[in-house]
Amino acid sequence: MTVANGTAVLVERRRPMVVAAVLIALALVGVASVRVHPTATPSPSGRLAAMVDGLPGAVSSAWFCAGPLPTGTPGEASSLVIVNPGATTLRAAVTIIPVSGAVTTSKVAVPARSESVLGFARFRQTSFAAARVVVEGGGAEVVERVEGAAGLEVAPCAARATKTQYLATGGTRAGNDLAIALYDPGATPAVASMSFATPTGPQTPPALQGVLVPVGRVVALSIAHALPFRQFVSVTVTSSGGAVAAGALDIVGDRSANFDALEGPVDAAADRWFFAAAPAGAPVEQTFDLENPGRRTAEIEIRLGGPSGVGEITLPLGPGATTRYSPAADESKAAVRWASVTSMNGEPIVAARELAVPSVLRVAAPRGRSAAVRRSRALWSLPSFPVGFTVDPGATGPAKSWIVAGGESGPRLSELVTVSNPSPRPVSVGVRSLSGPLAGLGLFTVPAGGSVVVDLADLASASGRLPLRVMADEPVYVGGELYSRVALTSPGLAALAAFPVG
Repeated sequence: MTVANGTAVLVERRRPMVVAAVLIALALVGVASVRVHPTATPSPSGRLAAMVDGLPGAVSSAWFCAGPLPTGTPGEASSLVIVNPGATTLRAAVTIIPVSGAVTTSKVAVPARSESVLGFARFRQTSFAAARVVVEGGGAEVVERVEGAAGLEVAPCAARATKTQYLATGGTRAGNDLAIALYDPGATPAVASMSFATPTGPQTPPALQGVLVPVGRVVALSIAHALPFRQFVSVTVTSSGGAVAAGALDIVGDRSANFDALEGPVDAAADRWFFAAAPAGAPVEQTFDLENPGRRTAEIEIRLGGPSGVGEITLPLGPGATTRYSPAADESKAAVRWASVTSMNGEPIVAARELAVPSVLRVAAPRGRSAAVRRSRALWSLPSFPVGFTVDPGATGPAKSWIVAGGESGPRLSELVTVSNPSPRPVSVGVRSLSGPLAGLGLFTVPAGGSVVVDLADLASASGRLPLRVMADEPVYVGGELYSRVALTSPGLAALAAFPVG
């Protein structure tokens, strides 16, 4: 790890050179603060108790997973997670589209209140793929996932293809790279061009203009060869002809570890973004990447809330510009912090949060007089985290109902779920598996402007694949991390895919 302008920057030394070479070759062929401790929980309302047993509505019947999802990289495995929160079995057609090679389609049945995982076949040569999932009648959520030596990567698939999409974060400095996938799921060939907002102004490398994306195919490109030595960039993908679904693999690291983060596309800029609470104590580094794709300056306010209070900064962001803000870590290792990014003059922007853990975060296990007491305390505290890197796309609005997909809990992996309450009143919340309640975890209260952390590793009832439903009696924000429990010194951190559904 190196330090530039007071900000820690992870620098890749090994893997991006290989990935870049492969991609170039493929392209050529075609909160008021709340301390982290239990809070008094009032009796839940009958309204919330009824809501917890309800079913959220469908959000899409077609999903596009651009990746790029590795299919031949040694030690890495790609998969899709299809979540069915409803009361009847769903049937889906899953099409796997490699960068080069035969397209395959298979049928998948997803039982009620569960998820199905479909692993990708491996190719002999290093390659990448995209996927399309079409669900009969809708009602599912779909997540793309990669697990391997470079860590965990999880991202929600796109619910639609559009003519303009944004990828808020990435960089090419000192060997880092951003691998971009462009997938055309429609019936009209797309011609895509990429513009890059950089700290030194907008860039449009000729090699990344007018890229033909054939019907039903995916094209993978590395940007490092065309736009080298940029500490950070934000990407706008525009297409003529057919619409596209974009995706990126953000590749960073240092001499001792390599990190990948899947980044799904944003299909519309917004004037407000919110990021649910995430670890914020040293050595964790939260970084916010902001892009202004518009034609006038955006007056931005960033608010941060955690155990040490609520603070804010304001800054102007010119048209076509990008910037990066890295707040200092909280004094408490166990701290969590939420953030909001608002364009005060209404100019739409794009925002993303990077979460980096360059060295192991060690948090003392809670102690109590009994296992029940220890478990109760653990629900409002952080676990120890391994080194890792992930990208959180944030949300543009709160919701009373969320589905958290692609997670699991067991000896190897577990997940941390955070619920942040933006309102001035306490909110009652329930977290449960889609298949039923989690023993030992009842309804709890999230204080006004505060956050509550739920670590599923401390629940004996939380075991195996765990698609979750989070229900609240007032709108909240939900996030979390999937983390490795096996070897804290190896990479293993990914932002959970949380879908607002009502």
